[in-house]
Amino acid sequence: MLKQASRLIVLYTLLLFYACSENAKQITTTFDQYLISAKDSIFDNPTAAHNLIIRALQSAPDSLSFYQAYDYLAIYYTQINMMDSALIYLNRVSKFVNDNNNEEVRVLKLTNFNNRAVYLSFLGKIDSALFYNKLALDLAEEIRDFPKTVDVSINYADNKLRNGEYVAGINYYRKALHLIDSLRLDSSYYFPVYFGLGQAYYLGLRNFVESESYFAKAEVFEINRNLSERYTFYNNRANSYFFKGDYYGALRYFQKALQLVEPVNAEYYMHLCYANLSDVYCRLDSLNKAIEYSEKSYTFFEQMGNTFVRDYISLVKANIALKQKLPLKARQILFSSVDSAYALDAEILGLRYNALVNFYNATKDYEKAFQYQLKSNRLTDSLRSERMSNMFAETEMRYKQDTAFLRREYLIAAKDDEIKGLNIKIIRWAGFSIITILAVIFFFIMRRRKLELERVKQMEVVTKLRMKNIRNRISPHFIFNVLNSEIANKPENSELFYLAKMLRQSLELTEQLAVSLLQELNFVSNYIAIEKFRLGDDFVYKLSVEPGLSPEAIKVPGMIIQIPVENAIKHGLHSITGSKKLDISIQNDNAGVKIEIMNNGHAYKPELNTATKGTGTGLSVIFRTIALLNEKNTHKITFDIQALNENEQTGTRVQIIIPNDFNYDI
Repeated sequence: MLKQASRLIVLYTLLLFYACSENAKQITTTFDQYLISAKDSIFDNPTAAHNLIIRALQSAPDSLSFYQAYDYLAIYYTQINMMDSALIYLNRVSKFVNDNNNEEVRVLKLTNFNNRAVYLSFLGKIDSALFYNKLALDLAEEIRDFPKTVDVSINYADNKLRNGEYVAGINYYRKALHLIDSLRLDSSYYFPVYFGLGQAYYLGLRNFVESESYFAKAEVFEINRNLSERYTFYNNRANSYFFKGDYYGALRYFQKALQLVEPVNAEYYMHLCYANLSDVYCRLDSLNKAIEYSEKSYTFFEQMGNTFVRDYISLVKANIALKQKLPLKARQILFSSVDSAYALDAEILGLRYNALVNFYNATKDYEKAFQYQLKSNRLTDSLRSERMSNMFAETEMRYKQDTAFLRREYLIAAKDDEIKGLNIKIIRWAGFSIITILAVIFFFIMRRRKLELERVKQMEVVTKLRMKNIRNRISPHFIFNVLNSEIANKPENSELFYLAKMLRQSLELTEQLAVSLLQELNFVSNYIAIEKFRLGDDFVYKLSVEPGLSPEAIKVPGMIIQIPVENAIKHGLHSITGSKKLDISIQNDNAGVKIEIMNNGHAYKPELNTATKGTGTGLSVIFRTIALLNEKNTHKITFDIQALNENEQTGTRVQIIIPNDFNYDI
């Protein structure tokens, strides 16, 4: 729940077998079957897993397979917390791979590096774990085993998060995601990446919107994961809800986690759930349940000797006592702990400061309450500063990484075009006379000339319609000159200010067939800012752009968003009462970009855009422009207007799909 508590949850429930999994290998032997079955049961039934590994050892066809089974034994002993035994088998495998240096053994060496990192993570030696993660990653890249590269990149990112290196973790998750997409790997690879990104964004950046989007993507694949992975997912998603103050959401996912581990009697994980639930119930003022779970978990971790979790539960118990109006009991709890947790984790220290503030306020010692409030504020400022630094670093990393990916994809595409060009065979037919050839050439010349003339005419029509659309909306030059003298003393958020900006942009964009998506959205935002003054507080505008998209790099026909938005407000929203909603979403759509514009006003009716009801110029601009541009493109722009419920008039959806490779040269 707390940052360190979250790390503990992840620490003891690693995705153990990513580095050991067989990549799309068909199981053909009894040996393989034993190991795969062991992998599936090692968390919920360790005894059965151990028996299967022993059977695999007995049926090992060669020494390489024998030591592969040893690697699984190391994982088994790590899972049941017999670390000395785990180290013995890790060292046996390590000696074997160092004595034998061929291609097949190098793959086992890679998994041994990765499993040693798992072992060290369980011991809390994250720096050492990262060292072996890096060795595994370098070896995977050296032998060009790309699925293994994905596996160890994910594990490397996991340990970066445990070490508090959130931006570095995000970097390696994104690299893994790029490889998964490029190699078209099995969809199961997406779960640990999306899950890891969800953790990173709420732990390190407190970016709950981004975190929730990745958790939602991970949840699509959650049902098919093993028990350990599902438990870890539920706990961390619960933590994300807890940190943003949604305690009912946290309660729901902590209960899901508990329901997974109670049937298999996984004591450590059960009592960690109890500890988390006690804090949630305390914050929801369900004090009886909070007391029940805190007592269960405190006794367990006290006996186990885990002072970190024990001291965290002590804070929960102190807060319960304060809510019960028992300050003396709270004092006894607050000043009897060893303070191990507070030295390790800033957020737990912050919780202690807040508990002391509440205690001293309850006992009317306001001077000490003030002192601890100052300490709490300084700590909060420090954490906020750290997260801001992480946010800036993440933004810079994403920009550099996306630029590198785009450059790489451009070079790959250029090379593919070169290869295709070399493979094209020109087939010559020998039976045609010179006269026939000249006739064919003449035919195509005339056809091209005709098409060019038609294109020029269409361009003239589009230009006229665009200028007419501008004139119908406003008289640009006249108003622009008037506004220059009027806005000098007006605030920058005034209606006149936005009108001037919109007019300036309209003059700049009118002459361009294609503009960047960023320019179009800026133009739209200024127009909406003007309309908001008239629509009032009932008007809600939402813009969402899918992460990874770069609006400045995407080209769109000019006014293709602005005109539907203007129609939505003019014909759909102006005349309705109550809530007025306008949503614009931009996302990837296979080989293109999909733009959706939705409003909850009157449903679209073609007859409203006739010469008697309106100018109809705006949509004509769009349709003529699209028709002109589509002529020279194999993949076409599509533009669709749909009434969501024409009879009840509940709104209109405009959907535009623009191919990635669309050519705007005419």
